[in-house]
Amino acid sequence: MGRYTNEIELVNVDGLSDFERIESNLRALIVSIAGTIPGSRGFGLSGNSTDMRPEEARNAFYEELDEKAEMYVPEIRIEDVEFEHNADGTMALRVYVEENGDWEGDEDD
Repeated sequence: MGRYTNEIELVNVDGLSDFERIESNLRALIVSIAGTIPGSRGFGLSGNSTDMRPEEARNAFYEELDEKAEMYVPEIRIEDVEFEHNADGTMALRVYVEENGDWEGDEDD
């Protein structure tokens, strides 16, 4: 499939008001490898999709990211994921983020 890069674009589909914080949290989730964060071993992605064919990789990445976002950034949902192949063999990633209408948030805010 190629190598990932730090070319990660997060697209705010719904005009979320606190998107800077959400973007920071989601970007950290994407670039972290699961099992490497002491005290939060589940945070991050497995990286298993890097050895798959492009469409399989996109689907696996989407499913894992959506599942992890539900756990760690519950106010959003992953609407879609796109990979772009760069000439140098790396991949650019575009993640479309929307509001999770089912999330009720913290009532104490």
